[in-house]
Amino acid sequence: MINDILDLARVEAGRLEVALESGDVTPSILSAVDAVRALALRKGVKLLVETAPEPLEMRVDPARMRQILLNLLGNAIKFTDKGEVRVRAWPEPEHAEVRILVEDTGIGISTEQQSRLFVKFSQVDGSYKRRHSGTGLGLVITQSLVERMGGRIAMHSEGLGMGTRVTLAFPAVRSTTGSPNASGPGGFHEERRCPVES
Repeated sequence: MINDILDLARVEAGRLEVALESGDVTPSILSAVDAVRALALRKGVKLLVETAPEPLEMRVDPARMRQILLNLLGNAIKFTDKGEVRVRAWPEPEHAEVRILVEDTGIGISTEQQSRLFVKFSQVDGSYKRRHSGTGLGLVITQSLVERMGGRIAMHSEGLGMGTRVTLAFPAVRSTTGSPNASGPGGFHEERRCPVES
């Protein structure tokens, strides 16, 4: 909670720093998934990750990207009592972007509450969230970090009980390997899965 408040203060002062470097974001994704695997196991939630076989090159701060994904994955697992949490990452060459998707089969968010998602200290569906600790700052900080890496974030749910989907999009950096990019999750050349058995 203290770290969240300190980061929020930096956001409001325009001093939340990122140290960008060109590189493959895949290791940050896999590291974040590994970090929450035990949490998913305790809840009996399956945790799956799918990444493209080629490097996902972008301007990234690996530590901050891990922070972003830990927040999103932590929320997804927290609000999923059964089913699965899935992470997908792929190149989107048509838009020169790297896309990362975090989706779950959890409680979802009502249409009315979705406008409050990126408001500080705001907690949607309060009756449920009172069962869990939280500052209501995570998404605000996550949004700021995403934007400081030149990206954008969108969150969507079809409604209560329908799960939640968070999409991140970042400008891609041309790979030096010269390998062709696949487009979209369906274009993966291989699939890495890290299942947690329920």
